[in-house]
Amino acid sequence: MSAAPPRRSAHPEHGDPRGGRLLLSLAWASLAFLTFGVAVPFLLAHAAYRLRSRAQAIAAAVHCAVWALVLTFRATLAGVPTADWRWSVVAAVWLFGLWAGGTIHVMALRDNVFRR
Repeated sequence: MSAAPPRRSAHPEHGDPRGGRLLLSLAWASLAFLTFGVAVPFLLAHAAYRLRSRAQAIAAAVHCAVWALVLTFRATLAGVPTADWRWSVVAAVWLFGLWAGGTIHVMALRDNVFRR
């Protein structure tokens, strides 16, 4: 009588040690999307720390600075009516750019951050 070969688990996190990292990396990167880009500076700072990358630290600082500029610019528009379509377009472009750009940047870093 021969022994049956070991069965592989249907769940990658049980059979493959990298499967758990894949799920963790996807959850980590999805924070950028789910928080509308607000978490991106923190995620980039984490990536800079994990990768020991000065370039990612600079990217995190630049992302923080752009957020600060957008919020400061928003505060200076106190006298402009928010119902004006131009204000809405400018705000949407800036906020969507930060959201989409940050999400793409974090998704691109995902594999490198969780490789170890």
